[in-house]
Amino acid sequence: MENIIYIAIFVLGTAYFLKRALYYTHMFQLNSYRYARFFRFIKSNIQKILSLKNSIFIGLILLLSILGIHLGVVFMLAIRLIYDVKTKQQTKKPLAYTARVKRMISVQVILYSGLVILMYQFNADLLIFATIIFMSLPILLVANMVLIPWEKMMKNYYYKDAKKRLSEHSTLKIIGITGSYGKTSTKFILEKILSKEFNTLVTPHSYNTLLGVIITIRNMLRRSHEVFVVEMGAKQKGDIEEICRLVNPDYGIITAVGPQHLETFGSVDTVIDTKFELAQSVASKGICYVNGDNKNVRIGIERYSNPQYVTYGSDEDNQVVIRHIRQDASGSEFEVGINHQMYRFQTRLLGDHNMLNIAGAVAIAIELGVPYEKIYAGIKELKPVEHRLELKAQGDYFILDDAFNSNPTGAKSALDVLARFENGRHIIMTPGMIELGAMDDELHIAFGQQIAEVCDEVILIGEKKTKSIVAGLQAKNYPMDQVHICQTVFEGFNKIRELVQTGDVVLIENDLPDNFDE
Repeated sequence: MENIIYIAIFVLGTAYFLKRALYYTHMFQLNSYRYARFFRFIKSNIQKILSLKNSIFIGLILLLSILGIHLGVVFMLAIRLIYDVKTKQQTKKPLAYTARVKRMISVQVILYSGLVILMYQFNADLLIFATIIFMSLPILLVANMVLIPWEKMMKNYYYKDAKKRLSEHSTLKIIGITGSYGKTSTKFILEKILSKEFNTLVTPHSYNTLLGVIITIRNMLRRSHEVFVVEMGAKQKGDIEEICRLVNPDYGIITAVGPQHLETFGSVDTVIDTKFELAQSVASKGICYVNGDNKNVRIGIERYSNPQYVTYGSDEDNQVVIRHIRQDASGSEFEVGINHQMYRFQTRLLGDHNMLNIAGAVAIAIELGVPYEKIYAGIKELKPVEHRLELKAQGDYFILDDAFNSNPTGAKSALDVLARFENGRHIIMTPGMIELGAMDDELHIAFGQQIAEVCDEVILIGEKKTKSIVAGLQAKNYPMDQVHICQTVFEGFNKIRELVQTGDVVLIENDLPDNFDE
């Protein structure tokens, strides 16, 4: 009987270890495998990790081990595993089982198995095994350290291979796109327009890191491609420069510079320097198209004056000017003025910021010689990028889905679009914005004030994160009985179904990642 109990403890303990190991591996992946960002996640979630529930569970396991109540250990492990399965929350971005993740998990299993074997080799008691069960976090960190030399070697090999493939494609035109927001939308707009004239490749989905660009080049680039559009993301200074050294872009687009990722950048000033690494890269041979309406972009132009710039925006002092924007539920109509000539366009996209993105894409397309008729056709065929001001009919009401990567400018634009719907009530569901650093409270108070001007019902996700939004609502004397605070986005959707009426429009503004502490 005793042997059966020990086997049960081993099986259940191993299952619990693997469950926690997969969780921390998932969070490590969501933090780009970077120790600094992962440790910030651990620090911000330490109250969850050391919650009363977890502390009692760990304490009871260790106490029962010390007292030799082995059957009690089996019971506690089984109860916890059943509880975790039944209460498991749906993840927004599941763990991607990449080759790197598989290597990490394999090394963690080897390290765990080695500790268990040592325990039995030295006839260690149950207490030591019970302690090993809770070592998933340190084992993850050790596993990654063990793999660092291998990962560096593989990264260097893949980088050189991608560089070689590009060098063999001398006629390829490369366009780099970066910005605090708008870069993904602009990338897909460019793809639709340029594909009317050229065989065009764009980095897929959110493949905007150096590794993502390398994967795109190695797996997707063909000799038949004529244009390569590269989205360039950044979380710290030097990230854009690193991608530019690989692809050596001929043209650049800087869509905007704002208070995004300030927890890693530290200041907007550093964000400007980082985004303009793209401008510096194209300075010797091409043109950098920039959002001239953005004040931080204007600062960057003054700071880095050597590239050739073309500014676009609604302000009349831009070289490419957007005029006469008209929007309704069916889409938008507008004009773009370039070189004293006006071009009229229609699109299903909504939001003034999308008109900005289109204007930048139009300017490059004209520079590359795409005829107006093809540009017009491409823009008319545009569909909203998923989760970026995507209007969806939901039975007898509408959802305006702007759930991807919210920022202060984009959130204001989304509210402006919501305000244009004249029929039905306006409802917003939001958890707020992330990585705003020292400006977090200020920007969320302003967001709350903007919401108060537009929305009839407000659903906030996470009480802790949304306090500043509530403060902004209160500053505008917004009725608090129309403010509903939910703990998860899934509870939020239940609240929408409870509140919504025929003809209402519901704005979903941002959807926090799984590794964010709400």
